[in-house]
Amino acid sequence: MKTIPRNVHTPNSGFTVIEVVFAVAILTATLLVTSMAMQATMSGAETTTIHAGLNSKAAAVMDRMARELKDTGVKYSNFSIGLTQQSITFARCIGCVAGQPVFGNQITYAFVTYGTKSCLERTEIVDGVSQNEILTEQLVSTPLSVTTAQGVVVNVTGINFQMFTSDTVTITIAFQQANYRLQQNRVIDDDMMIVTGQTSVQMLNN
Repeated sequence: MKTIPRNVHTPNSGFTVIEVVFAVAILTATLLVTSMAMQATMSGAETTTIHAGLNSKAAAVMDRMARELKDTGVKYSNFSIGLTQQSITFARCIGCVAGQPVFGNQITYAFVTYGTKSCLERTEIVDGVSQNEILTEQLVSTPLSVTTAQGVVVNVTGINFQMFTSDTVTITIAFQQANYRLQQNRVIDDDMMIVTGQTSVQMLNN
C-alpha cells in the first residue's frame, strides 16, 4: 500500500481569481444589456400611451368645436377671430325668421393662461352671464411652426384659427405632455412630447 508524500499537493478544484473576475464581468454585461432592453421597452410603452392620450384629447376638442362652428356663419354680427388668431367668437344658428338666420348664445373659444397652465377655454354668454369651461390645460405655450393641410405655415401657440375661405375656418391645435423617460440632459424641454391636430370647418349658415 502506497502513501502519498506530504510534499505532493492534489490539484485545486476551486476557481481562480481570473475566472471569478471574468464570470462577474459577463454577468454584469448581461444584466446591463437586459436592463437597457427593459428601459427601452418601458420608454416605448410610455411614449405610445402618452401619444395616444394626446391624440384622443385633440380629437375630442376639435370635434366639439367643429360641431358648433358648423351651425354658425359670418352673418352673426359679433363673429370674429382674434388678432393673435388664438380665439374665435360666434353664435350657433337656431332658426330662421323672415329669411334671416336667428342666432343663439354667443360662444368664444380662446387660448388663456392661468398661472403656469396654458388652457383652451370655452365661454358662453347665457342670459348676460359668462359661463366658462376649461376644455384642456395641456396646450403648447410657446410658438410652434405647423404646416396646414393647405400648405400654409402657421405659428401656433396653443391654438390657431384662420379663415381659409369666406365660410371655412381652419383650426390648428398643439398639445404637450411631459414624458420623464425621454429626459436626456436634465433639461425640462427634453421630456416634452407634442402632438398637433388640425381640421377645417365649413360653416353652413353663411
